[in-house]
Amino acid sequence: MRFVNGVGQIVLLYIILLLISGVYFFWNVKKKKSFDMFSWYLLGQALFFSIPYIVVTILNLDFKYYQSDEIVLLGWLLIITSNVLVFLSYKVFPIYLPKVISKSNSNFNKAALFIIYGLVVFSFLFALFNIIDIGISNISANHVLRQRLSILGPFAIILMLPLGVSTYYWIRIIDGEKTSFIKYKALIFSIMALIVSFFRGQRTDLILLFLFPLLYIFYKKRKLGLLIGSFVGLIVFSAAYATLFKTSIQYLDLGLSDVILRVITGDIDRNWTYWMAIDQSRVTSNSIMSIPFGGYIYTILTFIPRSIFEFKGYSTETWFVFFMGNNFESDWFVSSLSDVNWGITLGGITESIINGGYIGIILFSIIMGYMLKVMQYLTIKYKYLNCCIPLIAILFSGYTFFNILIIYIPIAFVLFVFNKRDCSKINSKVVS
Repeated sequence: MRFVNGVGQIVLLYIILLLISGVYFFWNVKKKKSFDMFSWYLLGQALFFSIPYIVVTILNLDFKYYQSDEIVLLGWLLIITSNVLVFLSYKVFPIYLPKVISKSNSNFNKAALFIIYGLVVFSFLFALFNIIDIGISNISANHVLRQRLSILGPFAIILMLPLGVSTYYWIRIIDGEKTSFIKYKALIFSIMALIVSFFRGQRTDLILLFLFPLLYIFYKKRKLGLLIGSFVGLIVFSAAYATLFKTSIQYLDLGLSDVILRVITGDIDRNWTYWMAIDQSRVTSNSIMSIPFGGYIYTILTFIPRSIFEFKGYSTETWFVFFMGNNFESDWFVSSLSDVNWGITLGGITESIINGGYIGIILFSIIMGYMLKVMQYLTIKYKYLNCCIPLIAILFSGYTFFNILIIYIPIAFVLFVFNKRDCSKINSKVVS
């Protein structure tokens, strides 16, 4: 561990940030208010920044690419400044939503449900066929499965739909509908989602299969022990999965406790990428990305073929890997951005700095505050969304907009459609 001058003050600042986040969050839970999305967002900062920093420091471990005390302190001050802007935007701006969201439309619901169920069946058959084709005995690591995903390209997003449908039927059971028919549906769609999640080769998908129903139980009962237990279980499961399937870990012969530390300092920690982005940042640009806001442009144009929009560019994660390979990590070196076929997970604030420098943080903070307010409104109006939107608020601190778009938005959309359908049924009964 690099114990440089001022490290004690830095640790103290991170502990203060952690305490502020925790007190704000737990105060809202204790008062049993409607979910405050800003508190969930702060909880994400504690998870991805404060806790990893404190763990690494206390256990005298090594930070990856530690910059300097000045950079770390600047990063902390930027987070505080950003939080102030997010909070003001969250409290001040009015909400405007398109009519398709704020009003119910039976024709839209029917069409959307038909498409959802059709894509769920396709996803299940696609995953099952590929698993059989590869052969269970040949699946020695998760990258073996991920290679098949390239067939779908960005439209691999549809593989998240079975998880959304599975979650919906567990929500109905949690709400008290315990008929055999509902239980069978929950079981069938959970098995389909499990197979698709395994095929995607992502721990996250397998975790979400259990985490979404647990978050809905938390929404109903507000038991903090359930939330803390879920977090601990998530860490342990991630470590166990990494030991069995993650190529970079499975052959190192590490104990479970060592793998857990690797999960915290490697998979969860967002500090080192954040510090690197700050070190390369200027007022309106960043040397990591030669085209300002190019990562955001790519996210907006994700589902449009490059043959139509040749200038759609590349994701922020791709830019980051390319920069690191050309400057710090020789094993990552590629001669062109188009040759990068993987990415480093970045936090939302890190993405904003890489795309637009320090100005990017200001724009990100204002937009994030408004988005959190919209998310707050949606969870009040559509209760099923309380199992996923709070998690999205957390993950904005640890993931880019692109990752949120392709993993969590499809699930939220499924639950939104089912919630509108169920609300329409209730309203029809009331009218009749």
